[in-house]
Amino acid sequence: MLENARGIVDLGFRDLGYTIVTADCGWSSVNRTATGQITWNPNLFPSGFPAMGEYFHNLGLKFGVYSGGGIWGMRYSETVQRIYKLVEAMN
Repeated sequence: MLENARGIVDLGFRDLGYTIVTADCGWSSVNRTATGQITWNPNLFPSGFPAMGEYFHNLGLKFGVYSGGGIWGMRYSETVQRIYKLVEAMN
């Protein structure tokens, strides 16, 4: 993702309005934080999303993440999914 962001800038796409770098599905950890929030996968993103977001912002880009409900993205039972959706909606 860091190389892609750099490419957006170096190739002039940022100046054409392409300013958002988004992590699609597969970015999250199977574990949640102590407060039940989704967090990044530390094996894929060892420096964490805050550091990556800072890098993108320093390039003049925005950082977004994709998260979708459902059994495949959440990896939890339907009841647990509903509870987490409520937690996420409040945050």
